Amino acid sequence: MSLPVLPDVIGLGPLAFPTGPLATVAGTVVAYVLAVKLAERADARAGSAGPAAPAPSPATVPHSPQAPSPVADPALVDRLFTRVAIGLLLGAKAADILGSPSSYIHNPRLLIAWPGGSTAAIGALIGALLLAGPLARRWREIPAVLDVVATPLLLGLGVVALGLRDARAFPLAAGLVLAAGILARLRPLASFPGHSALAGVVLASVAAVGADFFRPAAVLPGGISRFQVMAAITGLLAYGAAVAIARARGRAGCGEPQHPVVKEP
Repeated sequence: MSLPVLPDVIGLGPLAFPTGPLATVAGTVVAYVLAVKLAERADARAGSAGPAAPAPSPATVPHSPQAPSPVADPALVDRLFTRVAIGLLLGAKAADILGSPSSYIHNPRLLIAWPGGSTAAIGALIGALLLAGPLARRWREIPAVLDVVATPLLLGLGVVALGLRDARAFPLAAGLVLAAGILARLRPLASFPGHSALAGVVLASVAAVGADFFRPAAVLPGGISRFQVMAAITGLLAYGAAVAIARARGRAGCGEPQHPVVKEP
């Protein structure tokens, strides 16, 4: 049974937009708005709780699996998301131009064309890293930011997946939206900053592996594609990192010094 695929072009009144770029822009906006709203809500909730008591020293308080994660700064969420989005677009376009400068010289209209292909993907990654790099000085806050962004990002990627022009579009979109719902339920169980983000990577990899079975043709024996192998490896690495961090924190908690025992004379 063939699954439905969205048309290559979607008409909005007198205008017509390519489905892929339109879905990418819509997904980015959805993820950005939700991420900022979640960060602002968490920040307001923390502020309404009143001034916090002085934090005890980590050497005297054992790590708790249910310890609350630090609240992400909404301004940092905004800046990180904005820089990454702009870096992805500029980097992809720059890679396209550098890959074939003569094409742009002979046809300047290509400057407004949507970038695509493996070269553009590499350029997008480099561009995002370059623009978001200056924020690395606040690296202690980044895990909490990633926890906030994880669920909105899965939802946004679900919208972006609708722009795929093959049978994987709807299964991948449904899988990512389902992953976002599961992650939202699991987030209260996070035991360290960044835990929710790692769980989001695991859930996204599962959705990607499952949806890729609907691709038009197999690439490797057994119906497994290179994309599925890469997604599975990424998910396993994220799961291994989460387990390792949780165990390390558990060992640190068990090794905390106890109160000295006072012997009676």
